[in-house]
Amino acid sequence: VQQGMDNLMRGRTTYVIAIDYQGFNSETIIVLNFGKIIEWGSHDELISKHDVYYSLYTDAFELE
Repeated sequence: VQQGMDNLMRGRTTYVIAIDYQGFNSETIIVLNFGKIIEWGSHDELISKHDVYYSLYTDAFELE
């Protein structure tokens, strides 16, 4: 499924709205809170900030 999604999104601007963000190869991630942008950047940039995205991402792995 992921390979198929990668093929469909290649060369296009694609908006992905997801609760489960694992597996997407995104250039830019936008974190919304009640409709307002609170963070944006690449996965690595957001992880290095240790803010909301970092908490969401690391909490997701703790649940597995």
